[in-house]
Amino acid sequence: MPAKEILQEARKLHKVSESLDALAQQHAPVAEGLTILAGTVRNSAALLEVLVALRLGPEPGLDAASNWINGAEVRDPQRRIPATGDRAELWGRDPI
Repeated sequence: MPAKEILQEARKLHKVSESLDALAQQHAPVAEGLTILAGTVRNSAALLEVLVALRLGPEPGLDAASNWINGAEVRDPQRRIPATGDRAELWGRDPI
């Protein structure tokens, strides 16, 4: 299933981002650059998750690679993007 493989790659990217953040804390001379790179990698992982959600739709038994939505931690791991409705309904605005 393509969604499963893509979400696995997103998980790997989240781990790389965490490693870069840890390195940034340990190495002050390059901390700013590592922090920027960690954020970029984290954003790439989030984009993969969004791509799966929008293009491939939710599948039974698959969890998001992270519990973060819009920069806020989701406390309910069962929360999912709705599988029905058009984009205007999902995002509260007219589709592009």
